[in-house]
Amino acid sequence: MDTTFETSTNGAVTPPVPGPPGTEPPAPGGWMPPPAWPQSATGAGGEISAQLRMLRRRKWIVIHAAILVPLVAAAYSLHQQPRYQALASVLLTDDSGLSGLAASNGTGSSPDRRAQTAADLARMQPVVKHTLERVRVRGMTIDRFLANSSVSPRMNADILDFRVSDPSRARAQLLTTAYARQFIRDRRTVQANALASARRALQEQAHAAGITGAALRARARAIADSQTATSLALLVRPATKATEVGPRPLRNIALGLVLGLLLGVTGAYLWNALETNVRDVREAGDLLGLPLLGSVRARPTSIAMLEQPHGPEAEAFRILRANLDFANIDRSARVILVTAALDGEDKSVTAANLAVAVALTGRSVVLVDLDLRHPLLDRLFGLEGQPGLTDVILGHAALRRALVSIPLGDGEHSPARNGEGGAGTLEVLPSGPTPIDSGEFVGTKAVAQLVGQLRKRADLVLVSAPPLLPVVDARTLSTISDALVVVTNLDNVGRPALQELSRVLASCPARVLGFVGTGESTDQHEHGYASGRRFALRRRAHEGAV
Repeated sequence: MDTTFETSTNGAVTPPVPGPPGTEPPAPGGWMPPPAWPQSATGAGGEISAQLRMLRRRKWIVIHAAILVPLVAAAYSLHQQPRYQALASVLLTDDSGLSGLAASNGTGSSPDRRAQTAADLARMQPVVKHTLERVRVRGMTIDRFLANSSVSPRMNADILDFRVSDPSRARAQLLTTAYARQFIRDRRTVQANALASARRALQEQAHAAGITGAALRARARAIADSQTATSLALLVRPATKATEVGPRPLRNIALGLVLGLLLGVTGAYLWNALETNVRDVREAGDLLGLPLLGSVRARPTSIAMLEQPHGPEAEAFRILRANLDFANIDRSARVILVTAALDGEDKSVTAANLAVAVALTGRSVVLVDLDLRHPLLDRLFGLEGQPGLTDVILGHAALRRALVSIPLGDGEHSPARNGEGGAGTLEVLPSGPTPIDSGEFVGTKAVAQLVGQLRKRADLVLVSAPPLLPVVDARTLSTISDALVVVTNLDNVGRPALQELSRVLASCPARVLGFVGTGESTDQHEHGYASGRRFALRRRAHEGAV
């Protein structure tokens, strides 16, 4: 069927006005944009899977960190000097006399608080200074002693435990016992001072109350007898042995393993954040939130489906065709836009090979070059100098003259004789002369009308469009397309570009069927053939259910 634009007597094109949204085309040649389809999104499960795949890709960072850090911890432990710790215990008795006086003055405290106060007093510099003066350890300072010692009250007991660690076992015992005894001495000094203060306070109270003579002496004697009867601290356990407390190789290795894993995972995330390259098609799919239709190796100057129809590259395009058919089985899109994020991602070559692969199944296909800024289809098919799309729009050529029928092969090596349908047709519409303003040109009603004419002419219209990020052409063309296919060259595009592309695709009205991975970084065997087998099985199951 040969359909042309309606033209006036002077050859100018008279495009019809598209119908309003939500209505069918009112007249032949009219067209309306397809309804918007929701974009695919990555859910929580997909996000977790993406993070796990990222860690699997960076597993060597995690493994190296998990091995090196424990080794460093083990080496450090083995080169550490052994340390010994001794323990001495001091009993805190109830200072009944002074406690009673304090209680009478309303300043009493709980036993736990008094024990913690005593432990804090033992850590004061005067106590440590007097201890070091008595022991006379060379090179030992107050700060160093405090760093290698501790005083702690026992739970539910009036006992203070003194601990001191030192590289020498004997010196650890000596320092610990001396520390506990010095605390007792200083506490008794504090006790004597408190007794003197209590006597002065008693005298002042007695003088104010008019108590003199024998009564005053009796109260003072009672305070002295109470203080004599109860010592405020007793050494109940001197340091008689010291146990080795360091180094601890097993503990250090375990901590090193945990730290190594944390550092490895952090390093993997940091490396992944700093690296902009996309390593494989799975990562590209995670960034785009799209299913993979296929991985191909597209040669920039040749069409593998025509030149080597039985090679591995052509087989990858057949798999792409099958996957595209399955992705399009519910949508039944007839105008599919083939675009990319940036220039140089093999979208035109991919569209050309895909058009040949679809035509070989017995369908009629029209391949349109609407990348007016960098057209390539005319060179791929050898159509330089032929009238093209812009000639048709401007009325310089009829549509039937601009459309070029491409032979799909003949002879014993023809694809039609080797498993393909062979009854289909492929017509190519080159771009034609480049207009002055391509962005405005592709948004005209004449272009929409032309696409509508081609939609009626063929079973499938593949449109090679400009990239989405640098120019607005493809976004405009998405309004006159049923669906989009994104071509991603992993050798040329980075993660920031794919992230931006994902945001742009979310604003396009046409549904995105999926993406095609190209470039040397794609694993064609793993992702192309494997995904093709999965899609084929799913398609047969669907057809059987229907």
